[in-house]
Amino acid sequence: MSHDAANDLRHRSGRPTKKTAIVDNSPDLPSKTTNTAGSRKSTSRILLSAIFFCIIIETLFYSYHTTTNEDARSGAKSILSQSLQRFDSNFSNHESTDTIIFLNETSPENNSWTNQRKKSSNSYSDGDTSVKNAIDIIIVGTKHKLENAQVQKETWASHPFRRYFFLATEYDDLDPKCEEKYTNEILHRDVKICKSRGVENTNKNNLIKLFKGNYARWQWLQKKSNPAGWICAQRRHSIALAKVTELYSSIGKDILPDYLFIGDDDTYVNLEHILEVLVRQPHRLESKGISQEHSIVPTQDTPVVWAGCRVRWPVWQGNFTFAFGGFGYFFSKASLERLVQPLYCSPNHTVDLTSKYEKSACERLLKPEDSLIGENNYYKHGMSLMDVWKAMTVVEPFCMHADWIFGYFTNFYNISRHVVPGGLNWFDNNLMKETPEARLHALFDSEIYKSPEGLCSNDNSKCPKNATICHRLSSTDLRDIHKRRV
Repeated sequence: MSHDAANDLRHRSGRPTKKTAIVDNSPDLPSKTTNTAGSRKSTSRILLSAIFFCIIIETLFYSYHTTTNEDARSGAKSILSQSLQRFDSNFSNHESTDTIIFLNETSPENNSWTNQRKKSSNSYSDGDTSVKNAIDIIIVGTKHKLENAQVQKETWASHPFRRYFFLATEYDDLDPKCEEKYTNEILHRDVKICKSRGVENTNKNNLIKLFKGNYARWQWLQKKSNPAGWICAQRRHSIALAKVTELYSSIGKDILPDYLFIGDDDTYVNLEHILEVLVRQPHRLESKGISQEHSIVPTQDTPVVWAGCRVRWPVWQGNFTFAFGGFGYFFSKASLERLVQPLYCSPNHTVDLTSKYEKSACERLLKPEDSLIGENNYYKHGMSLMDVWKAMTVVEPFCMHADWIFGYFTNFYNISRHVVPGGLNWFDNNLMKETPEARLHALFDSEIYKSPEGLCSNDNSKCPKNATICHRLSSTDLRDIHKRRV
């Protein structure tokens, strides 16, 4: 990142400019060639390779999406992984020409942010699939490491079908100086309150007991490099999601992305894998007559929320899942539509609720015993679920881990369809069939139960060359992985 770019980042995020020597470690882009004949031959070879890849990958995805035989699905998944790795070798880097959209600078009243999309972010079509708005990115970071988000945008998020790149920092928090105000004494006091009171003054239930028992154990919190910063950041993911969905709502449904990803500033995502798995192939299969009801990976027009790495609490404590937040969440277009839909709930049933989603949401919001974390206390007529969710972030102290509140609204409010049996996850195939609140899907069956499986193993700099998602990486790691890939 250049010296000017670094200064611009600090200035636009509210951080004072500081003159420091910064080394530009950005990867060199391939130079343009003047050999026209050679370019034609190279282009032809790439096109033929792409066509061959599509034929093979379609067959593999058909097998993976439709077979119920565990051995067959496992085999198809293994071959699919190898094919994606081979396809990566033909994927070239694209220069990012847009800028980071700082959420603290945007508002629904000012739509200038819409001009900051990637210039190369256009509709994709390969004959039988079409991607209109592709994928938007929300990165939750910190003012102390702004360069991380910049490196993400320049590397993996430079993919041509990534559209908007949003960044949330301390300046988006309810109190931007939260971290500075947290003395050790206040920190200890708030943790004690949360572990005695719980999320809200609600009826006692097993979920609240789980939250109280597992919230920020003091011995664990003290081991963190910045305990106050961690506590303050727990609202930030929810606030960021609320701000972005408000921006979408101010313009209309047409601006909704095919998928919205929200993750941390130390996360790497292979967007080519994501687009192939979540967008292109589901459309190809749908065009072949495969029912979305029986497809493990549906199109973005089906409400579904994916976790890059899903965490499952011990089943004897309760059937509750949430994402390991650093690996991120993927919200489909249809799930976003439900999240921002106004809810006109009537306790006397005087309002005709036509959609199944609206009926189920209102039934829970209007019954204190079913509003397990006290969300009914924040609902007002005409609010969307995202409005209720956002309102809950004003509670002092905020007694939830960021991932828990995402997991709760995803699993309990039907913004994502129920998990589908047929994959490799034993819980989804067996135990979750009778659990209505099992709606958070695990990408590639990646889950942490007793040990990490799938993508969950790609943590703490352990990031294979052709990985789909990795977490806890430095800016140097992000650049190195991108260089190896391209």
